[in-house]
Amino acid sequence: MVRFFILLFCCLQFSNTAAKISTGNTWVDSMQIDTQRKHLKSKFELKLPVKKVNRKVDKFSPFKNQLYAQQSLNKFWFFAMFLISSAALVVFMQNFSSQFYLRIVSNFNGLKYRELKSEKLSRLQNGNFYLFFLNAFAHSLFFVVLIIRLRYFELNNSSFFLLFFILYLVMQMGVYLLKYAQTNILQIPQVLTVFTHKQINIELVFSLFYIPVSLVLYLNPQLLFAIHPVTIAALLVLPLALRVFLQLWAIIQEQYISFIVLLYFCTFEILPLVVIVYTIVKILHANR
Repeated sequence: MVRFFILLFCCLQFSNTAAKISTGNTWVDSMQIDTQRKHLKSKFELKLPVKKVNRKVDKFSPFKNQLYAQQSLNKFWFFAMFLISSAALVVFMQNFSSQFYLRIVSNFNGLKYRELKSEKLSRLQNGNFYLFFLNAFAHSLFFVVLIIRLRYFELNNSSFFLLFFILYLVMQMGVYLLKYAQTNILQIPQVLTVFTHKQINIELVFSLFYIPVSLVLYLNPQLLFAIHPVTIAALLVLPLALRVFLQLWAIIQEQYISFIVLLYFCTFEILPLVVIVYTIVKILHANR
């Protein structure tokens, strides 16, 4: 009987102690709760973004360069313009076959230049008018390729070419009108005729060079971007310098030389050339 009461007393004491532990011991409480479950669960939860963030674009990324990305520069519009310029050149050679030969040779031969001037005036003027547009078209084609060489890839389209061609025509017409006004004021119209013929004829020579070379450079970006900027400057300045030299040589051969002619020549031919050369050299020096 005594043993029974002792056993009952021990059970009551144990139950009181367990109750105190369960209500007041934080360590035991922490052991009863799985606190690590939320950490393990968070690793497998899919968290969707609730705020839209704009993608950052690195403007200096090399992948924006078409050469680095190995993207072709070739587009159909350039080949179409090449076909148009080539067809226009063939038409001129067919309809003005004698003029075509004389215009090229007369640049360096005074006798051939006199033979060219002896042709029918209306036919000669028609040839000048036709070549004015043909030369502008061929030169625009070549200059657009040089602009692409300067890594203006967004301008590689037909819209920019047509805009450049129109602006080039307007500029050429403005130069002709200015020369016409000045030579009439100075009463030297014969000098304007010589200068016009020499300019158109030397531009025809460079058109024969620009048309095929522009296609080769455009279809071969590795060759195009291997051209040094100094070479680009030379390709821009050489036609102008050669034209000025041939014009001076022509007025000497034709015996049109005088103080007024030299004054006009230095003011409206040599001075613009010096300004253009200075501007190109300054741009190249700034981009070094």
